[in-house]
Amino acid sequence: MATYTAIALTFLKQGDNVLIAGGVFGSTTVLIRKIFSKFGITSTLLPPQNPESWMTNITKNTKLIILETPSNPIMRVYDIDKLKRQIPENILLVVDNTILTPIFQLPLRHGADLVINSLGKYFDGQGRVVAGAVAGSKRLINQLLQIQRSVGFTLSAFDAWLLSVGTDTLEIRMKSHQQNAMFLAEKLIQHNMVEKVFYTGVEKNNNIIIKQQSGFGGLISFKIKTDKIGTIRFINSLKLIKICTNIGGARSLVTHPATTTHCKYNKKERKAFGIDDNLVRLSVGLENAQDIFEDLDFALAQLNNKV
Repeated sequence: MATYTAIALTFLKQGDNVLIAGGVFGSTTVLIRKIFSKFGITSTLLPPQNPESWMTNITKNTKLIILETPSNPIMRVYDIDKLKRQIPENILLVVDNTILTPIFQLPLRHGADLVINSLGKYFDGQGRVVAGAVAGSKRLINQLLQIQRSVGFTLSAFDAWLLSVGTDTLEIRMKSHQQNAMFLAEKLIQHNMVEKVFYTGVEKNNNIIIKQQSGFGGLISFKIKTDKIGTIRFINSLKLIKICTNIGGARSLVTHPATTTHCKYNKKERKAFGIDDNLVRLSVGLENAQDIFEDLDFALAQLNNKV
């Protein structure tokens, strides 16, 4: 959030407009829609299912477009290069790359102006640090540094050291997360209690994924054949997998997006973005993949248990 605030303080002023891809992390939308609006900055939520229509929302005051690709938690992907070519040159394209990290996607090479990573996720790998990073051209980063020095958006030395240590193993961990996630996604697709699985690793013919991703990461989501009460029951039945809204740790973590990470959206917005009450998000850890699946399978079986 400090990263987004620094970007706003650097590149926005009263009267400017921000376009946000619908369904991005809930706190991001709260920051932009409710807090930045106090300073005269307007925002517009874009329909995630139809990026072709986004151009009609651009006004003379639009200065930023913010998106996640893949999006959290629906794993919707956007063509960064195509979008950048379509928008006016004075608009900055900001891409949140937290899910894939630089190991599996390099948005700057595909036209993004600024790339954000939430470092407390995969970079840390243990959920110990709250931090963010932004990458971009020297010209843009130098402008951001002016704000950083003045406002004080800096880490403690200890947190910086923890991130340095975590980054040393980022690549090997991301590959292990991905291996486990692919195994689980393929298992869940075949499960009779699972309605749909969201993971870019199982979208074999998506040209955007082929073009801009070199991997798929360790985050998957899936919809269960039940209602909200059943979904919460499933989550509470898990033993190995822990309930937590964080992602990217060594341990597998599960959350219910509609009531946690994306609860700041109203019901109509959540429905439009595909964040239904039966949606579960799973941050796949580094445990034995079969152990993780057996925990999921056990919890899903409880939905047929009437006791």
